[in-house]
Amino acid sequence: MDALFQNVYLSVALECALTLLITYGAQRLVKLIFRRITAKSNGIHHRFFQNVIVGVIWVVGICAAMTCIPGLSSVARTLLAGSGIVAVVVGLAAQDSFGNLFSGMFITLFQPFQIGDRVRLVNQDITGFIEDITLRHTVIRTFVNSRVIVPNATMNSAIIENSNYATTVASSFLDLSISYESDLKLAMRLMAEEIANHELYLDQRTPEEIAAGKAKVTVLVRSLSDNGIDLRASVWTRTIDDNFTACSDLRARIMEKFKQSGIEIPYRRVVVLHGPEEPTAKP
Repeated sequence: MDALFQNVYLSVALECALTLLITYGAQRLVKLIFRRITAKSNGIHHRFFQNVIVGVIWVVGICAAMTCIPGLSSVARTLLAGSGIVAVVVGLAAQDSFGNLFSGMFITLFQPFQIGDRVRLVNQDITGFIEDITLRHTVIRTFVNSRVIVPNATMNSAIIENSNYATTVASSFLDLSISYESDLKLAMRLMAEEIANHELYLDQRTPEEIAAGKAKVTVLVRSLSDNGIDLRASVWTRTIDDNFTACSDLRARIMEKFKQSGIEIPYRRVVVLHGPEEPTAKP
């Protein structure tokens, strides 16, 4: 009798193991197929539906494995028949997890961002690159290579600043100040020349504006402050990463040009005055 029970248990264990092994192989095959698809197109909907299909495969596989166990077979058959699954879905509809699932579906439908986009969640002050989206959450890789896990419901309702939406072209203001004693026109010309000649600068003029002789870079007087004359110019590049590099280079180059041309960049100075020594008190 004991040998019979051992054979039954062994048979059940083998059936469960085989079912789970087939499930594992099926989800690996799905991931392989989607990996080849995303190699050509890195759409966020591909990544999301990959995770949806993998999740369904695991649910079905686990239910199928449960049918091999005598005590759980009736429950598993009910779930696989469909009525149980509907009941589970209705029960989860009020839960945050199912809300995240629906939010993920809306994100993949309207696509406010793609995998690899540089985004900033304005209200949460989170900035980074979209790395992955699952059934529950979106993964954002920050500039220090850490990961921020944001629920899909939060991503779906958040105000998102996407640097790659529609176009990757980026622009930043380059602000510099000069003293009132410096040559203003010379400073504006040097600043415009350095920006226009930078290898990462992207000319935004139309053919008509070029033909009309419009300057490649326009430098404006932003304000007249207590510290000096504040100058501003727009720096355009193909990507936000190029923009950061270009602005860093330009600050160093323009500062060197200003120094060579005798244009002073104002900064705060502290002058310490020593008064006459107090007379020594006589006895």
